[in-house]
Amino acid sequence: MSNCIAAELDFIVRDDDPEMQAVEDDIRRNLAKIGITIKTHFLNETEYIAAELDSNAYHMLFTRTWGAPYDPHSYMASWAVPSHVEYSSIGALRVRQIFHF
Repeated sequence: MSNCIAAELDFIVRDDDPEMQAVEDDIRRNLAKIGITIKTHFLNETEYIAAELDSNAYHMLFTRTWGAPYDPHSYMASWAVPSHVEYSSIGALRVRQIFHF
């Protein structure tokens, strides 16, 4: 990996969610194996909500699905709505193209 460009990603995680923290730990360790450094920011609820809406505050975060389990189409379509955190990261750029609306 001597010819690779170093990559560092900011990951926001709730400081009061042990499930998020456990998964973050696995992700961080796995990405380290391929030379990607994760800079984790453990945030309280208020900080996390504020950071979610600022797409410059992170590269990765956890979101929770809603509705029927295993319904990726509705979940992804919701990303095109400005009131959803995913919209702040992608601006609905690709979602609108994928779903043709």
